[in-house]
Parts: sequence; C-alpha cells; structure tokens
Amino acid sequence: MAYIPALDGIRAIAVMLVMAFHANTPWVSGGFLGVDVFFVLSGFLITSILYAEIARTGRIDIRRFYVRRFARLAPPLGACLVLYLVAAPYAWPEYYHHMRDALLAAAYLSDYSTALWGMPEMLRHTWSLAAEEHFYLLWPLVLLLLRPLQPRTVLLVLLALYATGTAWRIACLELHGWYLTYYRFDTRATGMIAGAALALAVRCGYAAHLGRAAPILCVTLGYLIAFSLYWRNPMALQAGVITAELTTAATIVLIVQSGAPRWLGSPGLSYIGRLSYGLYLFHYPVMHYLRDEYDWPAALVVGSAAALALSAISYHTIEAWVRRCRGSAAHDQTGSAAPTV
Repeated sequence: MAYIPALDGIRAIAVMLVMAFHANTPWVSGGFLGVDVFFVLSGFLITSILYAEIARTGRIDIRRFYVRRFARLAPPLGACLVLYLVAAPYAWPEYYHHMRDALLAAAYLSDYSTALWGMPEMLRHTWSLAAEEHFYLLWPLVLLLLRPLQPRTVLLVLLALYATGTAWRIACLELHGWYLTYYRFDTRATGMIAGAALALAVRCGYAAHLGRAAPILCVTLGYLIAFSLYWRNPMALQAGVITAELTTAATIVLIVQSGAPRWLGSPGLSYIGRLSYGLYLFHYPVMHYLRDEYDWPAALVVGSAAALALSAISYHTIEAWVRRCRGSAAHDQTGSAAPTV
C-alpha cells in the first residue's frame, strides 16, 4: 500500500507514550497502552499487504514474507543486543545474566520467558517484539487457510477471533494474575487481530462509520492514559486495551478514508515514526538505568536523547543498507510494533 505519513505519526505518538512511561513520568501512568496501538497498526498493515497478494496472485509467497520480515527486524535488534552486552556489565555489575537475557531476546522468546520466569530483566521490553514475531510466523498460514472464503466471511471469522481472544485475556487475568497475562502472545494477540479485521473491513467497505467515533475514542483513551490507569491495574487489560485497540482502529480508518489532520503527517512526527522501531529497541535499557539513578525529568530527557541518537544512526546505516539490499521504498510502514513495556 502507498506510504501514508500520518500512520507514522500514530507510531510516533505511541512510542513517545511508552518512552514517557518507562521514564516514570507521573502524568503518563497508562503510557504502556502505546504498545496496543502498535499491535493494531501492525496487524492492519501486514494483513492489507498479504490479502492484496492473495487477491492478486491467489497465494502468499511465505518464504519471501519471512525473509523480508527477518531482514527488516533482525539487524537493528542484533545491533541493540551487541551494544547491550558491551555496556550492561558496567551499568549493572551485580547482575550476571546478560548473555542469557540477550539470547532470549534474540530468539524471540521473551514474551513467555517474562511471563513465566521474569526474565529477561533489562531487556524486558523485547516481549512485544516476540509477540509480534509469533504473529508474523502464524498469520500468513491463517490467511491461507481462510483463502477459500469470501472476504466478508473472513471478516466475521476475525471478529469472532477478536472476541474470543479478548474473553481469553480477561479470563486469564482473573485466573493467573497480571504478569502471566500481560506478556504472553496468546493473551495479547487481540490488537493484531483487530488490525487484521480492520484491513478486511476497509476492503469490504464496512469501516466508514468507525472513523466517526475517532475523536470520542481519542479523548477517552487520553483520559485513561493520563489519569485513570496505572501499571498492574486490572482495568488496563480489560477496558484499557479494548479502548486503545478501538481508538487506533478508528483513527486508521479516519486517516485512510478521510485524510488525516496535517500535523499528524508532519515531517517531524512522521520521521520519529520511522525511527520508532529503533527508539523502542534502544530506549528501555538506557531509561532502566537512568530511572534508578535520577528523577524522571532527567531519565526522560537524557534517555530520549540517547535513544533518538542511536535509532537515527541505526536507521541511516544498518536499516538503510537493508532497505537497499531489499530494493524497498525509502519508507517502510510494516516495521515492528516497536513499543511495549
């Protein structure tokens, strides 16, 4: 699909929310919901691309899809992990599991390892990358299974999956508690499924009315993030996640069908959105260290500046080289969800 700067604007807002939350900024207590924004956006973009390929060729080149996903996501992650292994022994000399944590992150296992065993520690943010990677592995196969069905029927199946996944997350929260529910792919896949359902709804012409709800949903989500939700609040995994998913879906519809406010697609904001994968990768270890040593303003300013510098270097060197090798466009909106907690 054609590049839309405003979608990167959404990504920029999401990553800034997560970074502010990780700096312990007091008025962004629900900033961890930014990860759900990324999940919906990723599900929408990936499904739009895959379903267009099915409509055009009748199949999905799964090998090509996997190779492109790996080439897009793995090199910046590898650079982040190498820097972490160099710096972490000096930042946390009393912690002896840096190599183990880096291996868990590199293998995209940190969603379940965090939920079950509380590791990795300083790389805990990679749980969302693992969750998205599981989605990328499974989703082309799911769409191929659904290929014989009409798009409207596929949409109904996806809506049923979304409702089932939401009920499963809420049930797991009651049965297993916060940590065993928050980090796992099977309890957090609803955002990606919502994005996938939105892609089918747009294709079938059913999404027009959803965009009208975007302003109200945005105000509601802003209130939840700033004032009502906090870490380990059960409502965050209930009403908070659902509101974030619906808000993101409605905003995407508004952008795709009606056009976005000019500021959302501004060059500065869209550039931050293009850096968001790197920002997410690099910011968490830096802010983890700073927030233990300094107050939140210093953690936010210094941590954000460091993450911005590292992500820009990554984007214009490692990621630029990958883009040239892939022969892809300058703007790739199918990058990882980036932010998480």
